Amino acid sequence: MDSRIYILTHKQLTGQLSIAERDEFRQLSVNPEHKAVSEEIAYLWNVSNNYFPTKDWKKDDAKDAFLKKIRQPVKTTPTRPVATINRFNWQRVIGAAAVVLLLVWAAVAYFNRNITIKAVDKIEYAEILDNSSIWLDQGASLTIIKKSDSERKVALQGEAFFDVTHDPSRVFTIDLGNHVFAEVLGTSFKARSTHSGLNGKISVREGSVRLFSDRNSEYDLTLTAGQEGELNPEKDVIKKSNTSTIRPFMSQTSQLSFDDTPLDEVLDKLGLHYGVLFDYDRNSLRKCRFSAGVPSDASLEQTLMSIKGVHEGLIITPKDRSTYRVDGSCG
Repeated sequence: MDSRIYILTHKQLTGQLSIAERDEFRQLSVNPEHKAVSEEIAYLWNVSNNYFPTKDWKKDDAKDAFLKKIRQPVKTTPTRPVATINRFNWQRVIGAAAVVLLLVWAAVAYFNRNITIKAVDKIEYAEILDNSSIWLDQGASLTIIKKSDSERKVALQGEAFFDVTHDPSRVFTIDLGNHVFAEVLGTSFKARSTHSGLNGKISVREGSVRLFSDRNSEYDLTLTAGQEGELNPEKDVIKKSNTSTIRPFMSQTSQLSFDDTPLDEVLDKLGLHYGVLFDYDRNSLRKCRFSAGVPSDASLEQTLMSIKGVHEGLIITPKDRSTYRVDGSCG
């Protein structure tokens, strides 16, 4: 392979190609091997100059290695076949190493990217970070920032209900905006971010949650089951109160109505609004029907009693803090 391609590629990247060299570069690039090497060099050059910034990229080392390579004197083609073969293999190794480096960079970028989940016009359920569950309110979004051996971290905009998988070795942190954070190990709670001028708010259903500001140590609350807390350092808000129930339906203000609705659809919708999962046989419940209006301030227990009042053959029992098992028949 003609090493002239290295020098001309460097001149092209730095805007130093003359008209004659531009024609020479175009002719060399007709060769597929020359073109591939030139493209790899251009890509690595862009990365090393932070045009494509990546985590932990050693910019100076990459740039120095590249400059050292292109500054090597041009050698005439040897007449000995063995030398030609050795030089060709060496160039192939360089090309292969560049490709491997690019693949490693792509893998690092992929696994360190932030993932965002959005609920546009309805409440959305998702499983994140070691089977932790979230119910996002309409218009809310959640971004997964970090997952490591010692930490799980997300950022919330809007309102959501969380059921975090217990793991004492890895704290679960929620960035609520405006330097307000919630920190848990394993619990279920409702969270509201500070966006749109609101106070950061936590309502705990089970377990405990720490609500705090990383800017002012005076703004620090530990909340347990049945408690709510609000923080807003800019407005000097810090308060804790007791609550008998975590208000369901999140952003809903009117009652939820069902009119001869299949019971599997009823449970799916109630699960979204109450922040729970129902474990049931869909085929058997699809034959059941339910008609009722569920007030916005009704608790989950009251709503389930209403369903069992209509279908006395159903057995609904809690499996854990956010899962209910449904057995029996409609009757």
